[in-house]
Amino acid sequence: MIVPTNESFAHLWNTMDSIEQGQSAELSILYIGGSHVQAGWLGHGLRQAIADWIPHARTARGLMLPYRMAHTNTPTHFRTEFAGDWKGIRCTELAYLAEQPNASCGTGIVVQPQGSAWFQHVSYAPDSSHHLTSQLTLWTNATLEEWNWEGSEPLTSCEPLPEKRGWRLHFASPADTLAVSFASSASEMRQSEPLWYGGASSSLKSSNANFVVHDWGHNGLRIRHAAGEMGWSALVDDLKPDLVLIGIGLNDAMRGSNFDPAEFQDSYLSLLDSLGDLAIVLLGNTPIQVEPERALGNSRAIDTILRDLAKREGCGFFSFTEALGGSTAWAACQSNGWLKSDGIHFTESGYMALSSILFKAWQSEFQARRP
Repeated sequence: MIVPTNESFAHLWNTMDSIEQGQSAELSILYIGGSHVQAGWLGHGLRQAIADWIPHARTARGLMLPYRMAHTNTPTHFRTEFAGDWKGIRCTELAYLAEQPNASCGTGIVVQPQGSAWFQHVSYAPDSSHHLTSQLTLWTNATLEEWNWEGSEPLTSCEPLPEKRGWRLHFASPADTLAVSFASSASEMRQSEPLWYGGASSSLKSSNANFVVHDWGHNGLRIRHAAGEMGWSALVDDLKPDLVLIGIGLNDAMRGSNFDPAEFQDSYLSLLDSLGDLAIVLLGNTPIQVEPERALGNSRAIDTILRDLAKREGCGFFSFTEALGGSTAWAACQSNGWLKSDGIHFTESGYMALSSILFKAWQSEFQARRP
C-alpha cells in the first residue's frame, strides 16, 4: 500500500493509536464499491480483522441500506424484514439521476412505500447482541408525524438532520432490533414529493474505544454512477469517516472497447472532489479471468490510472493484483478456491482472504507511521 503524508492520514494514524491504547475514540471506515461490497463479505472480513486487532473495542453495524426492499440482494450479516409495497431505485439505474430526492442522503438507493409500510433491520455477527446501536441515523423525508419507532428499546429523543434529509434517533439502552413504520400523509406537499427512505446507519456512542465499518456497495457500479450521486457531502458529514476505501473500476473494465480512460479519470476526480479532504485509499481491481482479452487490458490500465491519480490527489493506493502475485494472480485465486466460475466474483473464503490482505497492508502502514 502506498500512502501519502498529509493531515488526513496523520489524523487516521492518531485515531488508530488512541483506539489501540484503549482510549475513548471511534474509528470509522467507509468502503465504497460494487457487487464485491454489496455482497457484504469484504466488510465482514474487515470487521473481524479489526476486532482481532483491538478485541477491547466495541462495534456497531454502520450502514444498513434497504436492498431487499429494492428487490436486490442484502449483504451478509444483517437481515431486513418488511411489510407493505415498496418501489426501489438505485444509483446504477438510468432513472436514478432524475429521480433521486432533492435532499439526497448519498446512500445511492431510495425506496418509496406505496401507502402504509414497515421495515426492520437486524444485524448479527452471528449474535445480534454483538452489534448494538445507541444512536441511529435514519435517512428519509418523512415528517415526525409520518414515521414511528417500533424497535427493541425505548426512543428517548430524536432531532432532524440538516436540509430535511432525515432524523437522528437516541435510545435509552443500546438496541439490536431497528424497526420503523411509515404512514404517508395526504398533504399537498406529500402528493408532489413522495415519501422516501434511503437507509439507516447505526453507531454506538460510549466512553470506550469503538469502531464501525460502513459498506456502500451497489451491484454493477461504475465510476460514473458514484460520481453522479449528489449526496456525498451530506453522507460524509453524517458518517464522519476516518478512512475511505474506494474500489470502483471492475465494471468499467468489463465495458470492453467502450471503456474511455479519460472519462473514467474525470469521473474519479469528480467523486474525489465530492468526498472532500479525507484519508482516501484507491483500490486497484481484483484479479479477473474473463473474455474478451480487452477487459483484462482495461483492468491493467485502470490500475495505472488509479496509481497516478492517487499520487496527484494525495490519496493512498493499493493494488490487489500485485498483493496476490501479479499478472498470474487470478490463477492463484482459482487454485485456492477463492474465485467463482464467472472469473469475476469471489467465494466467501476468497472475500475473507481479500479483506485480510487489505487489512494487513493497512496495518503495516500504521505501524510504520504511528505517532
